[in-house]
Formats: sequence, C-alpha cells, structure tokens
Amino acid sequence: MKKIVLTSPIFILVVLIVLFTITFSRQSEHNVETGNVIFIHPDGTGLANWNALRVLYYGPDGETNWDRLSHIGLYQGHTRTTLTSSSEAGATTHAYGVKVELLSYGMDGDKPLTSRSGSNLSIMIEAKSRGINIV
Repeated sequence: MKKIVLTSPIFILVVLIVLFTITFSRQSEHNVETGNVIFIHPDGTGLANWNALRVLYYGPDGETNWDRLSHIGLYQGHTRTTLTSSSEAGATTHAYGVKVELLSYGMDGDKPLTSRSGSNLSIMIEAKSRGINIV
C-alpha cells in the first residue's frame, strides 16, 4: 500500500477546505457563533490533484475519507484572465476572495483590490480589525 505524504499539496488543500467550511455556524439572524480558521495556500493544487488521489488509491468510483466530510468546499483555481494560475495570483485570490489577473501580487494587475466584502483589506486583516486573533 502506498503512503500519502502529509506535506503534499493535496493534504494541505484538504486541511484548508475542512477548516474553512466548519468555521461558522449561524444560530439566528442576530446571534452568530464563530470558530477558528487555519488558512493555508495550497500552491499549485486544484481539483485535478484531488481526483488523481482518489483514482490512484480508491478507484474511479471510490471515495476518500475527505469526500465523506459533512462540510466541504472546493474552489476553482483559475484567474480572472486565464485558465491556470500563478503563485502570486493564487495567493492574492485566496487573500482577497476575488479573482485577479495572472501574475498579480496584492493587486488586480496594476489596480488596487476590493475584497468581496467591499473592503480594500485582505480577509485576514478584516478579521483582525474585527477582533479575531490572527497569527
């Protein structure tokens, strides 16, 4: 039996997905419970890697334990202008929650970024400004 390397991009992607999707539990419109998030940027990893792992270890119709999680979210890793991404564009997309041009770093091409919330701050800096500890 083959071993899965725990530092592989697929493992890192799964950790990110699991922790992102189980962080917030809404009780009511005015009472929101929050949890913790561990943000890991899985450079170069996408759905193709996930599917390759599944086929390699469990067959085309098999499931990994990660597939059986009650809360899971996968994202499309392309940029706003290309079907693939670069390290800097991928990290910027993760940080701000919006697609950017290829090779963008902290901006969208040469334009300042506005996050999905309408702020010009990254998701983590927004969290920090709302009193959530970040490390």
